[in-house]
Amino acid sequence: MIIGLLQDNIVAIITSWFFGFIGVLANCFVICKTTYSYNTKFKCHGFNRVHALLIVNLAAADLCGALYLIIIASSDRYYALHYNHIYQCIFRNDCYNETNIWLLSPGCSVARFFAILGSYIPACIMLLISIDRYICVVSLNGLNRLPLNKVKISIIISWIMGFGIAAASIIRSLQLFEPSNFRIFTNVCFFSDLYDHVFQVLAICGFVIIVVVYLITMGLYTNIIIHIHRARKLVIGFSKSSINNRAKIETRLSIITGFLAVTNLLSWLPSLLLFITQTANVPFLKSYFGYHISVVGYLLLYVNCCANPVTYSVLTSQSFRRRCSCLSCI
Repeated sequence: MIIGLLQDNIVAIITSWFFGFIGVLANCFVICKTTYSYNTKFKCHGFNRVHALLIVNLAAADLCGALYLIIIASSDRYYALHYNHIYQCIFRNDCYNETNIWLLSPGCSVARFFAILGSYIPACIMLLISIDRYICVVSLNGLNRLPLNKVKISIIISWIMGFGIAAASIIRSLQLFEPSNFRIFTNVCFFSDLYDHVFQVLAICGFVIIVVVYLITMGLYTNIIIHIHRARKLVIGFSKSSINNRAKIETRLSIITGFLAVTNLLSWLPSLLLFITQTANVPFLKSYFGYHISVVGYLLLYVNCCANPVTYSVLTSQSFRRRCSCLSCI
């Protein structure tokens, strides 16, 4: 049996490779496309600079999460092929005679760094995007938008927060290093010990940010749909084409909002429930299957690395813009 960092957890291995690979491709595409569009078509418009800046930073943050999954998946295969004899100790119950060399490697620290950035920063950027869309659509003729300077400051603060949390996590993990610790959750290089008070505080802060941002974002997009629906009723009797156009906008935004709601919920809800049950010392999670399920639930936190670039690619596509031409800010 070939055993690596993920201890032959097939679901975790497939999840890491699948979402990691697609996430890298999708986010690189969004960054290149948005940068190209800004430099060739929209450079003269202030509102496009704001939107392009937000989309590029969201894609960059999601790219960190996708790269994290690729690092974990590729490192799992590398250590399985070259250090299989070390990681089989978990099945022999003699890991106290071995040293988990992966935890001491730079790759683990880099993975932990990308993991923090890919989980905290996208939530902040998505909140800014939803606020920008709400102000733009709901305001009269779409003339009001977030000021570019304030957006830049908010983005810088988000990245500084992410770097600070990542640095604290790396330092604390090195302090808690146990040579004979071969548990999968430790091998995925996020939080070394969920029972440590520092990591518990970081996890609680992260979940509070993610849940609050999710609720606000869904609320703003729902209000946008309601606003378009009311505006569609006001133009009845004046222009049939305007009514049809706004109806298409309302339908498309409803679908995208529903997609965002489902993917975001599937992303953070399993991790939140697992965190609560683990801190409550639920016996099942200490079993072999429970522990493997908890690792898969944690990796699902990075589903948005794929969902976000796909969703916002649709929102910023030329066909969607043409259909939404009556709302100039979309």
